[in-house]
Amino acid sequence: MKLFAPLAAVMLAMTLARPAPAAELTTGTQLGPPRIFLEGAEALQVQRLCRITLPAGETTLTMPLGALGVDPAEVSLEVVTPQTGVRVVAMEVEAQAPKTARWRLSAEDEVPVELRLSYPVKGIKWEIEYAVTVQAVGGLDMQAHLKLTNDLGRPLTDAIFALPGGAEYRASLEAGETVSATLLELTAPPEMVERTYIYDHDKLGDVPVEMLMIQADALRPPPAPITSDEEAPLGAGAYDTPLPAGKARLFAPPEAGGDFIADTSIPYVPPHEPMELKVGPASGLPVTRTRTEAKEVNARQDAHRKTVLFDLDETYELKLRNLRRTPVELIIREHPQDTWQMLRAGMAYLKTDAHTVEFRVHLAPSEERTITYQVRRLNLEP
Repeated sequence: MKLFAPLAAVMLAMTLARPAPAAELTTGTQLGPPRIFLEGAEALQVQRLCRITLPAGETTLTMPLGALGVDPAEVSLEVVTPQTGVRVVAMEVEAQAPKTARWRLSAEDEVPVELRLSYPVKGIKWEIEYAVTVQAVGGLDMQAHLKLTNDLGRPLTDAIFALPGGAEYRASLEAGETVSATLLELTAPPEMVERTYIYDHDKLGDVPVEMLMIQADALRPPPAPITSDEEAPLGAGAYDTPLPAGKARLFAPPEAGGDFIADTSIPYVPPHEPMELKVGPASGLPVTRTRTEAKEVNARQDAHRKTVLFDLDETYELKLRNLRRTPVELIIREHPQDTWQMLRAGMAYLKTDAHTVEFRVHLAPSEERTITYQVRRLNLEP
């Protein structure tokens, strides 16, 4: 088995039949390689192209689908080119040939056409795995691997795997085979990696966590060449390609033994955006968060004096402590719900999006701080 082998079309017999019995002819055509869209679903969508020349008038295209392991009822056929003058009229499956689909096509003139066959498949498993090694000087090395498993029960030849975001990779897999391909290798220098401590009750839980913030420019090197004598990956040019979400394993620097630190995950990272990598709980930085007040105000009533809308004033108190021997900056992220406005805050804050407020608190060793803020949630219903 050669990973990332050159594409090879699959030959299937197709019958082109004009409505008049004397006009029937048989020809061979090529189905292009399967393009499999990797998504978070059990059934993955597959597309294949074929090119034929249709005569003017109505033509019946007969395609045996048993070799693909596909139920004809789940298959669709559409005209890619030309955009006008050719259409799919109907599709039928004969009882005596349940694995064969028959499409009736209509063409205004004799014309070469490109058709796209689409169908779902179950049995292809995939995941993205990252390995991240923290450098002693503060940077990091990161590798991303695409892991593919073929549980279709038949070989998968010369397939194109389309990742979320558009990058594509080629592979051939025997039945039951698992392969792994390197998608990305990069080194982020220390000046592009920031170690931060974040408390985000809603998204990260009730304990501050240590995070590595990696600048966007460090995440967009040209993709590493695939180890193969055949093909480099398709869709090269990773500067405008997102990083797909996946599992990640974090390792200590080689100078410190390269030991495993933690299992974590990497979220989907859009192009030109930084990445947050969760390292683990931040010890020595306890935070106590309390909602100290919730009061309904500005009640609006209908004609029957029944409250239909009201605002809600909420007050929160966060007590922070630094039990470490060194000063730290702790980022506090709060997420007011609904439509809201800040009524008062005990320190400067930054509104980073519609539902996120960020406080940056500098704590000296053994220092304790208390942050209080009040928000008004607007136009709530009883």
